[in-house]
Amino acid sequence: MDRSCTDTVRDSYAGTQLLNRDEQTTMTTLNLTYELHDRLNPFSAELWTSFFSDHPDPAELIKLVEFSGLADFQFKSIVVRQNGEPVLLLPLFRTHYSLSTTLDDSAKRWAAALEKLMPSTFKPEVLGVGFIEGEWGQIGTNKRFSPEIITRALSGALDYLDSVAKLLKVQIIAFKDFTDATGSLLPAKIGEHYSRATSLPFCQIQLSEFSDFGQYLCSLPRKVRQDLNRKIRQSSEVKVVHSTEPSPWIDRIYELYVEQVGRSDMSLGIHNREYFAEVCQRVDGAFYILFFHDQELIGFNLVIASKTLLLDKYVGMDVVRGRENNIYFLAWMEKIKHCIVNRIPLLHLGAAAEAVKVRLGASMVPSYIFFRHRNPIFNFAMSKLTPMLSYETSVNTSSDSSAD
Repeated sequence: MDRSCTDTVRDSYAGTQLLNRDEQTTMTTLNLTYELHDRLNPFSAELWTSFFSDHPDPAELIKLVEFSGLADFQFKSIVVRQNGEPVLLLPLFRTHYSLSTTLDDSAKRWAAALEKLMPSTFKPEVLGVGFIEGEWGQIGTNKRFSPEIITRALSGALDYLDSVAKLLKVQIIAFKDFTDATGSLLPAKIGEHYSRATSLPFCQIQLSEFSDFGQYLCSLPRKVRQDLNRKIRQSSEVKVVHSTEPSPWIDRIYELYVEQVGRSDMSLGIHNREYFAEVCQRVDGAFYILFFHDQELIGFNLVIASKTLLLDKYVGMDVVRGRENNIYFLAWMEKIKHCIVNRIPLLHLGAAAEAVKVRLGASMVPSYIFFRHRNPIFNFAMSKLTPMLSYETSVNTSSDSSAD
């Protein structure tokens, strides 16, 4: 078992006490043991997959995130065991979060100014439960255990999480991007003690009913279909390449990725170059869709394919030539074609740009952030600001919408 990078916490029936640094990081309640690990994934790939069988990210990708690292992020996990057998896994991340990220433009300017004056208040340190990869938050569970044991383990895990947050001196505890399905597992005390803000919805599209790309196009509204055909004609000079060997273009891929992150207000952090260089070697089914114009790479799309799912991870494009050559829409159509040809029933598109995705046939999966400030006064103030901290989608499902 891993040792904590900090002190160790152990629960007693009389309260919580801190142990010496050299002692093992556990908390025992009856026959349930709670462990703090300095790894996001302390399990084997097989065990991780069984705990997160319905999560889009494969175990190998989680390992890659640990391997490559992310600026201003530390990764941890809480494992709950009964008699040595794991019952739950809570994936954790620790970072600083700018409260201005989800505010509108006018409030964002005020928050940015206040952040410089009071960084601990307006850019607090957060201990988050969930993932920062752009996929929904989830607590992994062992299906061998009864709902009663899992409920009991979760209740104790929340108490342990509070102890860890106190130990690490973070200001905010948050459950990031939990959907209605994954959030249903959370204990009732979350609703009692945490505020809930709306986060970005995830988008997915079911493709099992289509036998070819033409059928998919025919399923779209007429104006959307006409717009896509126009974009195809405009981009006739773009060369599309599928590759699992990105090394010749890795510097350009990473440059396009960093530029794309810089244009996003919602990004939490930046991957290191190793993530993009190693992903095809380390993650089964990972490949790049590359877009060339005049022999120069002007865009890329990183995806991960399995028998049941095509996972859309990152799109990066030249800010001028990418838009001129409709790279986003070319990438969309390449993913649709790959799913149909390979009989992959589901395309998971992640969050952001949901208005365009819905017009192109996707459906939305709502998600939420549950958060609590450890300072009661700040927690009360943040609870009153929840509407300002919530994401408001601009999605328009009108049948005569354009795909622009």
